[in-house]
Amino acid sequence: VTVDYKITEGLATRVSVQYEDEDNGDDQVFGFVRLQRDF
Repeated sequence: VTVDYKITEGLATRVSVQYEDEDNGDDQVFGFVRLQRDF
């Protein structure tokens, strides 16, 4: 799942979360948060 959100003019964020369910293995959850400013 990835979500992009424009906070205000010139400032945006992106949040991403991934989930892996491997057979005969451990489940994993990982992701990132990105904050971007344009000027």
